[in-house]
Amino acid sequence: MSLSRELLQKLCTFGFEDLPDEVVDKAKRCILDAVGCAIGGAYTPSGQAAHQTTLELGGVPECTVIGSPIKTNCVQAAFANGAAINALDFDDIGPVGHVGAVVLPVALAIGERQSASGQEVIWSLVLGYEVVGRIAGAMRPSWERFQQMPWLRNTLTPAGAVTAGSLLRLPFEQFVHAFSISCAWMPIPSAASFEGVPLSWIKNNTAWSAAAAIQAALLAGRGFRGNETVLDSFWLKVGSDSWNPEALFDGLGVHWLILGTAFKHFPACYSFHNALTALTDLVAAHHLTQDAVDKVVVGGTWVFNRNFASQDPPTFIDAEFSLPYTVAMILRRTPPWAWFSRENLQDEHVRELSHRVTVVEDPAMQQRYLDQKSRGSHPAKVTVYTRDGTMLVGEATTPRGTPGFGDDWEALRGKFEGLANPYLDQARVQEIYQSIASLDHLSNVRDLTRLLRS
Repeated sequence: MSLSRELLQKLCTFGFEDLPDEVVDKAKRCILDAVGCAIGGAYTPSGQAAHQTTLELGGVPECTVIGSPIKTNCVQAAFANGAAINALDFDDIGPVGHVGAVVLPVALAIGERQSASGQEVIWSLVLGYEVVGRIAGAMRPSWERFQQMPWLRNTLTPAGAVTAGSLLRLPFEQFVHAFSISCAWMPIPSAASFEGVPLSWIKNNTAWSAAAAIQAALLAGRGFRGNETVLDSFWLKVGSDSWNPEALFDGLGVHWLILGTAFKHFPACYSFHNALTALTDLVAAHHLTQDAVDKVVVGGTWVFNRNFASQDPPTFIDAEFSLPYTVAMILRRTPPWAWFSRENLQDEHVRELSHRVTVVEDPAMQQRYLDQKSRGSHPAKVTVYTRDGTMLVGEATTPRGTPGFGDDWEALRGKFEGLANPYLDQARVQEIYQSIASLDHLSNVRDLTRLLRS
């Protein structure tokens, strides 16, 4: 039996009724977080480009494009919503990569198309997180290869395919082929932070992964065949140097991988969230204001100085990967959902404050990174020099938003409302929130998606 068939066969023995309450609760928080990011991201330049392209291409008006009046076919809707969710770099970090920006657009598009129940949508979402986490865990590259290709983890198309296949209620044979086709169609992983400034707007390939996942599932439902042994050598195809197929099944049905999802507190590259966490703690503890700060030195790994030190980011995407700019936003106490407004990006006071921030390689942080073999946010040290001669130092190794650290409903509700309130009336924002909070009792997910149009 192929590994693809074995993995999917075992997963298909479970359903929504087998999910612990904490998993259902986490899934709903993932949906709330992604929907908020989609609403806020829909109004960014990249989100608007996706909307305009969707409008130009047209399509059967069956699925909602979040934050717009447009309805289109499920593939185009998933593409536009995937682009919007990831636009602000505020979306979740799942078991591996930006999972929510792929599986949520798929779940909402196919769920709306099929008039699926809230429970069906939740189960399909959990299934997506589970599949991508298990595949990534099984082909986890060596530390040396990870240093060369840290974006290997973004193998998200198969996650979207199982989400789509579940909601389409594909027979098992077609379900296997949907998965197999999606593995072959997975786009080349992208990592914008390793490019030169100005950065590409393709950061994680979430939009195309969501669209390709749905195409794979729809084709499989029409009899299109894939290579079901694709998973056996998948690790080679994506450039890993390690393969442990036993990890595909370890703790299956007991340890649900969605529980490891982190919710971002800052709309910026997750690699330096520890730096922003340390600074946020210093600002709160010492009541710092921007006028009191003479300069800030951010110390981290070699990656900080090489990839995140730009003091004059030319676009909103570059600002998402700029430590000086994001530090300036925290010092100005700007709400994170407003960090990349045109006004802030063009503000000379923001630019002047950014130039007070220096990014350096800190030997202690670099050594801690190497010792821990960290694959998430890098350890960071922040030193603030005030105008009265005080030096304040903070360190962080666990960023805000990681499981158990500021990822509860209250924190996510504040983030969701901050992202949605500028574009939707408050009554609708609260109705969306309540619909997601009680999604497992919703008989038709269209009762939620109808609220997401502008």
